[in-house]
Amino acid sequence: MSASIPEFYRDRSVFLTGASGFLGKQILEKLLRSCNVRCVYVLVRQKRGKTSEERKDLLLKSEIFADVKMVNPDFGSKIKLISGEMTSPEMGLTEEDKEQLRKEVSVVIHSAASVNFTEKLKDAVSINVIALQQMIRLSKSFPKLESFVHISTAYVHCYKDHTPEVIVKPKHDPNTIIDLVLKESEQRLEELTPKLMHPWPNTYTFSKCLAEWLLHEEADDFPCCIMRPAVIGAAAEEPRRGWVDNFNAASGMMAGVAGGLLNPVYGDPDIVADVVPVDLCANITIALGWSTAVTKPATVPVYNFTSGNLNPVTWGEFEYWLTAYFNRCPLNANTGMTKIVVAKNRFRQVLLDYGVNRMKVIIFDLMLRMSGKKPRLVQLHKRAMKGANVLEYFTTHQWSFETDNVTSFYEKLNAEDRKNFNFDIKQVNWEEYLVHYCKGIKQYAMKEDFKNISQKRKLQRRYSYLC
Repeated sequence: MSASIPEFYRDRSVFLTGASGFLGKQILEKLLRSCNVRCVYVLVRQKRGKTSEERKDLLLKSEIFADVKMVNPDFGSKIKLISGEMTSPEMGLTEEDKEQLRKEVSVVIHSAASVNFTEKLKDAVSINVIALQQMIRLSKSFPKLESFVHISTAYVHCYKDHTPEVIVKPKHDPNTIIDLVLKESEQRLEELTPKLMHPWPNTYTFSKCLAEWLLHEEADDFPCCIMRPAVIGAAAEEPRRGWVDNFNAASGMMAGVAGGLLNPVYGDPDIVADVVPVDLCANITIALGWSTAVTKPATVPVYNFTSGNLNPVTWGEFEYWLTAYFNRCPLNANTGMTKIVVAKNRFRQVLLDYGVNRMKVIIFDLMLRMSGKKPRLVQLHKRAMKGANVLEYFTTHQWSFETDNVTSFYEKLNAEDRKNFNFDIKQVNWEEYLVHYCKGIKQYAMKEDFKNISQKRKLQRRYSYLC
């Protein structure tokens, strides 16, 4: 392949959606730190009472930008916020903004999505399908466009045990579903949802499958590819080990276990946890933007970015390291010793998590209220249960993913690009990774420091005696 990844991106303008999300922030930071781009146009929703500069300042306050800020304090000048609405025709952009994008943009990375597994069908289709349709149509008007990277999910065909690196036609035409959600009432859609999305387990995976086929149908000579990540976890290496800023999926479950709010977690400890670090996801995404432009594929290539087939780690290993770390370095908001069982017994899980554990946090919140402190454990328990419920499908099922395209792509990179844009999942040491993941939950997601750890351990043991 000609040119290196940084050389390709040098002085280019990139259009990025989903930059306020977990993966989107990581992509934005990496583009700014390692690619010397001219500008990154970031699509954001219009918000009353907030100027574009105020919204940009809020985005750039994230811990992930600390390192690039030290190297280049003026890095924010390369980011331009574009106000719009993804589900509106031509994204609801002004003529001035559309003209600017047409003049400048040569790479589009579509990372925006609803990752809420319990989203109503109308909302899931609007954000994951209609928004992609509008992005494709807008991007086709960019005369300089050389690549379009769509972020999907490895679980588009999760009702089957094996997922190939190809786009599979869904049983419903995407445009038929789009027409349906635009015309039918909310009540009617709720009635139709189970039948429409069967055999998919949720509206997220169903809508992402529709989106892939839509891209296939509308691609034509459109230079595009699909990146399918599995469960996205904390950063493995860059810019900071363990960086995570949300409680989605695995992170929500881990935070709940760490605080003594969840035990047991329903699942099978021997099942492979197909977790992929967010920094590796960003690296392959950026690398695909380059390779799509260079190779100009005749069909839409698909890349299953998963870990289970190449470097497996089980939920039982998550269980071990969660317990080991948080009993040595407890959260400030904890209700006793961290202990977790990944249990196959549904009755036991429901009884403990919805009965015993809920009662425990109610008691602790009463104690906090009586001591003049703000009660927060009931809300944390609800959040943790939501994360665990979302993750449940993945702790009880196991898949085989074809990864030939990812492996072949990595092998074609030159030594320098492999080093600077590493996405070799086989290099991840899961013991080290899980320790840093736990640390990141405390430091970045919970925003807690590491002061007075011995005192917190004493409190943790005392709480364990109380409950």
